[in-house]
Amino acid sequence: MKILLVVPGKPGFSTEGLQSLGIGMIAVVLNQAGHEVKVRDLTVQPLQSEEFGRLVQQFDPEFVGFTVVTPTANRVYHSLVPEVYQHSNARIVVGGPHPTALPDEALQHVDYVVRGEGEETILELCTGKNPQSMIPGLSYKEDGRPVHNPTRPLIKDLDTLPFPARHLFPPLTAYQGLPSFGKKVIGNLASSRGCVADCAFCDRAIFGRVFRARSAENVVAEWELLVKEHQAQVVTISDDNFTTSPGRIEKICTLLQQKGLHTIPWTCSNGIRVETASYDLLALMKRAGCCSVAFGIESGSQKVLDAMHKNITLEQIRRAVKNARQAGIATLTGFFMLGTPWDTAETMAQTTRFATELPLDYAQFAIATPYPGTRMFAEVKDFLCDVAYDDYGAHEGVVYFTTPHLGPDAVKAAFHKAYRSFYLRPALMLRHVQRVIRHPSTILTYLHGVKRFLA
Repeated sequence: MKILLVVPGKPGFSTEGLQSLGIGMIAVVLNQAGHEVKVRDLTVQPLQSEEFGRLVQQFDPEFVGFTVVTPTANRVYHSLVPEVYQHSNARIVVGGPHPTALPDEALQHVDYVVRGEGEETILELCTGKNPQSMIPGLSYKEDGRPVHNPTRPLIKDLDTLPFPARHLFPPLTAYQGLPSFGKKVIGNLASSRGCVADCAFCDRAIFGRVFRARSAENVVAEWELLVKEHQAQVVTISDDNFTTSPGRIEKICTLLQQKGLHTIPWTCSNGIRVETASYDLLALMKRAGCCSVAFGIESGSQKVLDAMHKNITLEQIRRAVKNARQAGIATLTGFFMLGTPWDTAETMAQTTRFATELPLDYAQFAIATPYPGTRMFAEVKDFLCDVAYDDYGAHEGVVYFTTPHLGPDAVKAAFHKAYRSFYLRPALMLRHVQRVIRHPSTILTYLHGVKRFLA
């Protein structure tokens, strides 16, 4: 069976510098089952809608699958899907966080929704051995009405899964990578799934709250493949929280050193939980090649942290960042959120002050974004602004909702002030000048932050 898998892409969206691990995993299980699989990553192989239609017509697949996040939903549903139906008889299936959260919406446009983890569900669907009504995790239409089969149990042993089908993607050199590493080739991997945290702004619909980790040996085997076969010069970890199980991280770091892979820099760019960031663990990670760590800090107000169910304290944050600095991790980044449903003008000011007090190299401030399927979305659904899906994830001052005590102008002002306050400090500017002299490629990351306060 011919199957076309599509990464829709969206200019400016933050994942466009890396291969899609989700599509890579779907592709490999279908490929190993004997299907003819073609991957088209429109982030690095862009096509206009009409050109995409001709691609579908030429390949003539029986299934076309899209991975969908909120910022790409409009493009998939209103531009790409119509081209598939116009140029083929293919059935269309979508998966990812957005259709998992809003399957009824998706079924207005496509034939099937794979909810949650997709490997087993998509394989059963394409194999056709079981009727669609018997496939857990599948949503479809029957007599024009949406039908949602029971949720599929999570995959318990991740070591049983093959590595992503990177050979079906363009080479890593085709991707933009990460600004802080200039033109170095970036390879990404996921060593675990699920997150035990219960943050109000996070959608756990795909991998759930049950933490499941691959073994250290399995992770390092893929790591070695990335470096030796795909020529990755930097490895970035996409886990929700890489350090959830410190014992496993110790084994991974030991294996990296034993195999000589510690000379390849790697990052935890997706953020790690501060309560897991001990000095000993961070020092071991540093010796194993870790050069950059990000922390999901979110707020400088304990009241707001508690309201969003972060289950961390300001003191834990201070200690974690200090530990990372003392451990010698070269680059430290903090993620912060402004304009949450629980924020006031004062708590946003507290967040800005807190960010400047921490020994961070970079700060990323984002206006709170209520993604479908999150508790935050449910909290503010009656206060949503008229914001198109295309504007989600823009990180450029879009206000998605208002509250009785916080209007859009106040949030935008706090957002721009936060960037100015953080990056225009003389001591930090001097440190970045020195860093750029030693490592010229880092100027891209600095300019990425500076452009916010120039807006």
